[in-house]
Amino acid sequence: MQPQQLSESVSQSTLSVESTPVAPRVQTKELALPVSAPKVTSGRLAPGFAAKLNLLVDLLLVMASLLGSTLLMGHSIQLGNLDLWLLLGMAGLGWLLLGSALCLYDPRFSDRAPLDDLALVSITVVSVTGTLYLERLLIAGGMPVVALSFFPLLLWLSVLGLRQFVFRPLAVR
Repeated sequence: MQPQQLSESVSQSTLSVESTPVAPRVQTKELALPVSAPKVTSGRLAPGFAAKLNLLVDLLLVMASLLGSTLLMGHSIQLGNLDLWLLLGMAGLGWLLLGSALCLYDPRFSDRAPLDDLALVSITVVSVTGTLYLERLLIAGGMPVVALSFFPLLLWLSVLGLRQFVFRPLAVR
C-alpha cells in the first residue's frame, strides 16, 4: 500500500468510528460529600482542659514521687543542693519530652484502651527512672542526692490511678 492510500484509509476509518451513534449514558447518583474532619491540633502539647490538667498533675506527681522516694529511704531532702534541683528539672523535662513523643496527652486519650495507657505510662516511667539513675551516677560524687528505689512504683501507681479514675472520665465530658 502506498502512503497516500494508507492515510486515506485511516481517515475513512476514523470517520466511520465518529459517525457511529453513542450509547446513552447511565445516570448515576452523586456521592455525598465527606464529613469534614475534626480540627487538627498540631503544635500543641496538651490541647483541651483535661489534657492540660493531666499534664500539670503528672509533672507534680513526678516531683512528689522523687522527693517521696528519698524520704521513704530515710534520706533527708537537701534543698540547698543544686544537684537536687537539677535532678528534679531533668525528671520533669524527661516526662514532658517522652509524653510529647508518645502522645500521652493526646486530646483523644479517653478513646484509648486502658492497656494502651498502661503501656505508654510504663514506658515513660521506666525511661525517666533510667535517665535519673544515669544522671545521679554522673553528678552525685558518691553521696546520693535522691533515692530512686521507690520512685518508679510511686510514680507508676499514682499516674495510672489518676489517669484511669479521674482524667479519663473528665475527658469524656
